[in-house]
Amino acid sequence: MGTDWRGHRKTVRRPRKTESEKKRRLKVQKRRLVVLGMSEASVEKLNQRQVKDLLKYPLRTVRQVKANAAKAK
Repeated sequence: MGTDWRGHRKTVRRPRKTESEKKRRLKVQKRRLVVLGMSEASVEKLNQRQVKDLLKYPLRTVRQVKANAAKAK
């Protein structure tokens, strides 16, 4: 069971992430935050890092949104 020639011609490096794919992922992630209960206006103000941090723990994000809504009333 030796290696054949196909094993030697595989690409060594990973493909680059394109800017359009990054924008698409960010758009999808922002939509997820809106579904979790955040207002669209507040989601639009967030940068990419903040969006990712909020989506790491969705239950915590939902709790924060509910607490902020109760505090506003």
